[in-house]
This record gives sequence, structure tokens and C-alpha cells, in this order.
Amino acid sequence: MDKDNAPLLAKLKWINYIRFSCDTPETRCAVENAVTLLRKNGYAGHPFVYVLVTDVSTANATCEFLRLLGCDPFAQAYQDYTGEDKRTHEQKRFCRFVNNKAVFKSCKWKDYK
Repeated sequence: MDKDNAPLLAKLKWINYIRFSCDTPETRCAVENAVTLLRKNGYAGHPFVYVLVTDVSTANATCEFLRLLGCDPFAQAYQDYTGEDKRTHEQKRFCRFVNNKAVFKSCKWKDYK
């Protein structure tokens, strides 16, 4: 995302969500810059941001950061290519919390039962 393509993306009418990925804490700054550029160019939507869940506390910090940015996070627990399901119960539970928007918008992870 840069100052040249942000105005073009912000004006698109045929796309419901502009999608980003924020898989590590290091990518938060890039996502924040992209969302800021889009908003400066008239985008009023809520960007859809994929969040890779390996460590739940890190993923929660990322989702809270995205919440403050006005983004719509979508959590995906990490799975390798072996086909074996190694997702933990906590990862699955966190993904269910984030991806159920009524729940995510009404409470914080620490309060989720």
C-alpha cells in the first residue's frame, strides 16, 4: 500500500472488504499505515484482516490493536502442511471468540467464557 494505489483502492465500489494480513506483531505498523492511507483517501469501510494464531496472547494483542484501528479481524489457528490437526483447544476457542462478531464486539478475550 502506498500513496499511489491507496486512492484507487479507496474508490473501489465492487469490493466489499479490502483484505490484509497481520500474522506477526512486526506487521502491525504496515497495516496501520495502509489503513491510515485508505482512510485519508475516503475509504469508510472496515478492512478485513487475517490474523494467524500461534500464540494466543500475541494474537489477542494484535486483534485488540485491530479493533482500535476499526478493522475486522479474522483469526485462523496455525496448521502445518502435514494434515495432522495440531491446533490447541485455546487456539480454537480464541478463533471462535474473534470470528463470532457479536461476541467479539461485546466483550474482551479475558471476559469470554
